[in-house]
Amino acid sequence: AAQVLAMSQVRHGVCINGVTNPGEVIKAVSKLSEGAETVVINVDPKNDLTRAGGELFQHMKAASSKSVPVRVFLVLPPEGGPVPLSHIMEPLNKLFDDNKKMVFDNGEVVCMSNNVRFFVVTEDCSGFGPAHVSRLGIVSAF
Repeated sequence: AAQVLAMSQVRHGVCINGVTNPGEVIKAVSKLSEGAETVVINVDPKNDLTRAGGELFQHMKAASSKSVPVRVFLVLPPEGGPVPLSHIMEPLNKLFDDNKKMVFDNGEVVCMSNNVRFFVVTEDCSGFGPAHVSRLGIVSAF
């Protein structure tokens, strides 16, 4: 958990790879993030991250008005589901690069606040493309 938080000091997006129990990982990182608000978004095909009004949209809009640190955990489904992980991750590229922006399906662009850090929690990131890997700090949960 300490390594994950250390990585989040230099990268605004961190992938925690090899996670078989997301709840335990989130609990450990949150415990070390004293005073930070924890947001957990379980990503699945029904929870489109680009949907205006969706969970990610709501939390990004709300975080911009907060002074406390916000830790957003995106818990990805296991690879092999109805939607490939690379498809889920593709819209997040602009969020995790230096632009730190997310474009939603209504055309609205929301910038990531400086107090927000994203953690992508996954069992296996081997389905990520080079664009995803280059934008995230990767920490193994093994």
